[in-house]
Amino acid sequence: MLGLITQLCLAKGHLFLIEELENDIHPEALKALLGVIERRVNQNQFIISTHSHIVVRYLGGIPATRIYEASLTDRIGDDYRLPTSTFTLVESTVTARSAVLKRLGFELSDFDLWEGWLILEESSAERLIKNYLIPWFVPRLSMIRTLSAGGTSEVEPTFNNYRRLFLFAHLEERYREAAWVIVDGDESGRKVIDKLQTTFGATWPKDHFRVWTHTDFERFYPQQFTDEVERVLAMPHGQHKQEAKIALGEQVRHWCDESPAEAEAAFKESAIEVITL
Repeated sequence: MLGLITQLCLAKGHLFLIEELENDIHPEALKALLGVIERRVNQNQFIISTHSHIVVRYLGGIPATRIYEASLTDRIGDDYRLPTSTFTLVESTVTARSAVLKRLGFELSDFDLWEGWLILEESSAERLIKNYLIPWFVPRLSMIRTLSAGGTSEVEPTFNNYRRLFLFAHLEERYREAAWVIVDGDESGRKVIDKLQTTFGATWPKDHFRVWTHTDFERFYPQQFTDEVERVLAMPHGQHKQEAKIALGEQVRHWCDESPAEAEAAFKESAIEVITL
């Protein structure tokens, strides 16, 4: 891999023939390698065979890319013959490219049904917004897909993955400016949002990348949970704190299910910033 990366960095006017690039590479390392290839396509040509939907999705989003699908034929009617490989150019349509990804194991169910995406930092915020705040206060947003990135470090990769999916399936224009990223307003959250605004500010409105005014989403919980919120947030960072935050979120959601009218009234006051946005 080091040899390939070195050649990629230095090559100009070369033809690269690479068989199954994804073999024995961790998915995150594969994506990093694909990023290097993407930066070198203007000065080199690449012919790559793959069974990976990650490779197809990443490189297929480059405008100059052509995707061919290989199939095997060993009979005509009832007559068997020597197996023959056929290579068919995949049409640059949503239907054709979506079908290719599905055959490679990438699920595209409901792919074309969402009006937009809301990417949040953690599952506690995502579940509360999706299951309660949207149905209670803004039900017309039920066609927005909410996603949990699973932590600040995963916010940018999550946004990039969805953006690349739009590029690959030629849906970029339809879904341009139809995604929002909102994270906690702590230092790590502000850093990732600053980076997203800098990277995509020329093509996306900067206000699609935001932070909450609170450093922790739990501070939007109603007043009766204040003492427990303070106790949990005061814990040292680590597994115990994360488990305590999850348990607190479950407690809040249980209360929402048991006393929906009371919970709706309380959140209307405590989470007005979230509801307004």
